[in-house]
Amino acid sequence: MSIVPKFSLFCEHKCPDPQPELYEAPANMVVRQHRKMLGIPYGGRSGRYRDYKYIFSKFKPHYTLRGNTRTGEDWDNFTSCLMYGDKVIAGMNNGQIKVYKLTEYPPYNCIQTTQPTTENPECNPITSLALSQSGKMMVSASTGDTQQQNSCVLWGITDSKTDLLEHRHSIPQPGINHACFSNLSDDILLCTNAEHKCSVVDCYTGKTIHTLSNPPGSNSYYKNHAVFNFTDDLVLNDGVLWDYRSSTAIHKFDKFNNFVSGVFGPSGIEIIINTEIWDIRTFKLLNTINSLDNCLLKFNHSRDVMYGLSHVKQEIHDHEISPSYKHVLGPFDSTFKTFDAGSGFSSLGTYDVGKQIVDLSFCRRDRIVVTVESANEEFTSVWTGGSVIRLYLVGRSKAERDEDVDEEEDEDDDDEDDDSGDEFDEDDDHSIGSDEYVVRSSSISNDEEEEEEDDAGGSQSSLNISLMTSESEEDDSQGRLV
Repeated sequence: MSIVPKFSLFCEHKCPDPQPELYEAPANMVVRQHRKMLGIPYGGRSGRYRDYKYIFSKFKPHYTLRGNTRTGEDWDNFTSCLMYGDKVIAGMNNGQIKVYKLTEYPPYNCIQTTQPTTENPECNPITSLALSQSGKMMVSASTGDTQQQNSCVLWGITDSKTDLLEHRHSIPQPGINHACFSNLSDDILLCTNAEHKCSVVDCYTGKTIHTLSNPPGSNSYYKNHAVFNFTDDLVLNDGVLWDYRSSTAIHKFDKFNNFVSGVFGPSGIEIIINTEIWDIRTFKLLNTINSLDNCLLKFNHSRDVMYGLSHVKQEIHDHEISPSYKHVLGPFDSTFKTFDAGSGFSSLGTYDVGKQIVDLSFCRRDRIVVTVESANEEFTSVWTGGSVIRLYLVGRSKAERDEDVDEEEDEDDDDEDDDSGDEFDEDDDHSIGSDEYVVRSSSISNDEEEEEEDDAGGSQSSLNISLMTSESEEDDSQGRLV
């Protein structure tokens, strides 16, 4: 109960408008930057979240890589991707791995193609690519026959300009469909098979150190993949928390969905399983975030931004599973979401690519996002109909792309008037070499635009001067006539 201030019952009453807090960060980005220059951290309270929302809510399509190799009656299509410096590593549906060099100007050619390591490569597409923390090794895994050998391969990354990937050895375990490195070193590899079992493998010898078999009554998620925590002492597999050093199951979390098996939160004391956030210390439910429903979560390299890919919802029965769900990390809807991992997983934005997404990756500096997208509406077309790899620039809106395309089309129309044989290719006018080149190219374009404006302003001023001199000459001639 509270005391209401005095007011008249016969006159219309209106409560005063709420005043903004003194230390709240302004919504205007320019004002926030000005306040940062005055020494105010982040421009005020919640300024960090506003900055992240301004950057990670806008993505501009930049360039598209297309698989143009035909094998028999089917096309060789992309099924996974990984960003490594100025190179894009792509897994194919025929078991090959291709490396594309993003030079300063297109076309971006394939500089290396590895040979399949499985006996039936057409049945074992590369569906998982992971990079080690030091960036010196990579692991690939394929989805297919549960008894297939050599489905997980360890690759070394060299300094060669033509042969980036060097085959080290294969993991002698059948049916591995997902693998990832530890977060602190390159010594340990965590492999997950189709039977929801995970193994801790030595990267240098390929021998299994520990095997974590789920206890009876496990959750049996359809998209299960084991992950390390950020200190590499705990493992989460199929909703069960493990101490892998002693091969002991610590706790089994309740199951509220059929797909997502969960990941560790960036704070180190949280586990995110679908929409539920659990406390590792007490195993109690801390919070529920509905926007994380049915999402596969990926953290950037600084672990302050989280990307979410929503699994395609489909009724799945135990006796009948769609072939598309053999892909451990896909398929996904046509949108990906971004969340601020440092402020309670607040939503930053949602971007719609228009086609179903198969895989997503990003560079270490958070400037480029790479996706594998279906060329058609259905996910089955990735295996038979076609798929593309599309690069997006972070922090630039899609409207900027439309303006650029309109200007390029206008210039191309002028060129066609002079030479009717020329054809316009939108992708050929987009170029990207590295993260530094993206910034340099944008600054160069801005300088060119300023020079063009200066030239236009100079021509306009010279025209005004000529008009003034002509008017003055006419006045003098009229005076002489008088």
